[in-house]
Amino acid sequence: DADDVTFAVSDHGPGISTETQAHLYDRHWLVKRRDRGGAGLGLSIVYGIVKRSGGHITVDLVWTAAGPRLKRFIDVFATLVLLFVVIVQTAMLFDKVRSTWQDNVLTYDLNLPTWPLAAIAWAGDVCAVVLIAIRAWRLVFHPDLLHDEHADGRTQV
Repeated sequence: DADDVTFAVSDHGPGISTETQAHLYDRHWLVKRRDRGGAGLGLSIVYGIVKRSGGHITVDLVWTAAGPRLKRFIDVFATLVLLFVVIVQTAMLFDKVRSTWQDNVLTYDLNLPTWPLAAIAWAGDVCAVVLIAIRAWRLVFHPDLLHDEHADGRTQV
């Protein structure tokens, strides 16, 4: 639906325990950890905002329960699907650049050619294709090169 917004957050941490899942949206409920502060209101506030807006919020426990092989398969598959979709979009946008250039389509008010604007968008799509292709290559052939820089709280250089 055009009026829907999806916001996804993920991490590669140890997962959410069964006990924690039961209290995920409770106010002032905290996971007992010494290294973190907080009042336990974060997800409770988000839950309230989403519910008042008529939306819904979910937690994906399938990813949490999946083993490393299944997670890798899902990651590779999703990346390849994304690559396919962005390649198709890039090809269609190139056709738009070509057709607006050939037809000399101009803006309504200033009579400026529109093809340079479409070309800028196409260049951005080309960059996205290259980056997604690199990620897909790394996922398939060199998964050891991918790492979560913030998994242990430090940025690796």
